[in-house]
Amino acid sequence: MNSRERVLTALNLGTPDKTPFMELVVDEVLGKRLLGRKEPIYKNNPPSLDGYNPFFGFVGWDYYMPSELCQKLHLDGWGFALMPQLQIEENKAAQKNGDRTYLTNGGIKSKDDLKKIKLADLNDEAVFEYANNYINKHRGDYATWVQINIGTDPMLLSLGWETFSYMMIDDIGVIEEMLDIYTEWIAEAVRKLCMLDIDFIWFGDDIAYKTGLMFSPDFYREVCMPRIRKVAQACTKPSVYHTDGNFLSVTEDLLSLGFNGLHPMEPGAVDIFDFKKKYQDRVCTIGNIDLNTLGLGSREETYREVKEKVSKLSIGSSYIMSSSNSLTLYCKDENVMAMVDAFEEYR
Repeated sequence: MNSRERVLTALNLGTPDKTPFMELVVDEVLGKRLLGRKEPIYKNNPPSLDGYNPFFGFVGWDYYMPSELCQKLHLDGWGFALMPQLQIEENKAAQKNGDRTYLTNGGIKSKDDLKKIKLADLNDEAVFEYANNYINKHRGDYATWVQINIGTDPMLLSLGWETFSYMMIDDIGVIEEMLDIYTEWIAEAVRKLCMLDIDFIWFGDDIAYKTGLMFSPDFYREVCMPRIRKVAQACTKPSVYHTDGNFLSVTEDLLSLGFNGLHPMEPGAVDIFDFKKKYQDRVCTIGNIDLNTLGLGSREETYREVKEKVSKLSIGSSYIMSSSNSLTLYCKDENVMAMVDAFEEYR
């Protein structure tokens, strides 16, 4: 099997000849370190739509050819992101901390602010022409995906947590209308993306902390699920869903959406061994290599963890190795390569 065949076999609950390895994001800072580069060597120049670039290059960044990092890390797939534009409070949107920029305040404060939401015109041929050219240029034996929100993240980030919390009590209709706006756009984007020569869609919306959901399961089922389901139904390709934290109270709800894989099985929030034992005939399990180990542990500790998890989780079907979120800039170079070494030995 080649890499693409391994990924698709695992997502379809089969048993590949070797366990696949994918990462949702490889941070630009880390990627350049691993490749020994200081400056970008490649630029995609995605189309600007009303001053907003909805596309991001391979796993979120645009500083290498996809095959280079796949070969360096022995990854079995690569992808790019198409994201809806967020509405962030002007002049208070971000905090800079070293190489990281953090969103701090949503720009939607009332129902009147909903008119501020402007999303890329999906009828603009430039959007999908760029995506199609990117895929045709870089795909080969690797699995290819497009990352996109499914609905709750753009709503939460555009409101901000404080406004969202008040709206839950004062005017839940604003939340519902925002979810309608975003999920209708995303559903149409997914329909168009599925017409391209990609292998799967990687949805990403965080809905949980380590101890449980960010909001009540009832809110998620009654308000979010009907709208998210429309996005899932628009997807005619295999799909993976990403959320950090302990999502177990809504596992059955997520599985009802037809996802082929769930990612990233955060350690301390989800027992991946129990989860795979219970659900391996229903969904592919992806992730669980602890970022704390990759960022704070030793090379030996990293190797030992990957050996244990890959050896056990590769038995049978439906497992893809990945970190417990993504390969971040604070991951130690030597630990990332220890993960690769252990993976190759025990996959």
